[in-house]
Amino acid sequence: KNLSSVQEVKARDGKILVISDKPTDSATWNVLIPETLQELHPFLTAIAGQIVAYHTADLLGRNIDKPRNLAKSVTVK
Repeated sequence: KNLSSVQEVKARDGKILVISDKPTDSATWNVLIPETLQELHPFLTAIAGQIVAYHTADLLGRNIDKPRNLAKSVTVK
């Protein structure tokens, strides 16, 4: 299913960013994370995604410290 989604994006001239421990030819950009224990893989991909989001927001000139549409949630015990 993921490969068909990638092919559909490419058919519409979209750009594809892949976060993985193995590079792929179908991606416009590859963000490589080190090969590690299977249990640690989700943490490394999440960190890489956060770094990509940070730099994307910075390049677009968005306020990184105060994202818009962020609501404060308060829980009362």
